[in-house]
Amino acid sequence: MFALGEIPFFNFIRMILYYLPVVAAIALVASLIVPALDRKLDWPEASRKNRLIALSAWILDAGLLVNMLLKAHSGRPRPADTSIFSGPWPFTPAGSFSGACTSNCSFISGEAASAGWLFCLLALMPPQARRWVFWPVLSISIVTALLRVFFGRHFLSDAVLAWLSAIVVFELLAAIFGWNERDNAGKSSMA
Repeated sequence: MFALGEIPFFNFIRMILYYLPVVAAIALVASLIVPALDRKLDWPEASRKNRLIALSAWILDAGLLVNMLLKAHSGRPRPADTSIFSGPWPFTPAGSFSGACTSNCSFISGEAASAGWLFCLLALMPPQARRWVFWPVLSISIVTALLRVFFGRHFLSDAVLAWLSAIVVFELLAAIFGWNERDNAGKSSMA
């Protein structure tokens, strides 16, 4: 029923999209470490704070909330494993925490959470650059989440809630720790 997941081309695309947030996180870490080692670089302190907020959002959302808490304890079987799609387990509604899955469950999608976080990284870019990359980044982010649905690994609700969770966590951290938009206006901290 989920034939898309058996096509090598789409699996290749999925692997690229899977590692894209990891590459972005490594770039953020490097942007935080290199200026500390090389005093010649002039990194605004508030911009550094924005990058720390962004990195913390990924760790807290995709790492802690999604993968360590919700996926580990939700009990929701993946779509391909439910009786709806000829699998062994009964369907479990989103958020019920009463399903048969014991680990790495469907609720919610870690990849979709990371994809939502990737979209949030647009906030680190100068407004002029954002205009050029907004639609490509949004498209990549949404395609990443939807591929999990088309592969039968997550229900649409799992992907949508995960994608939105990244934005909520990002915005909460930005509000709590004081995101400073002016520090992203001069130059991109990811460049």
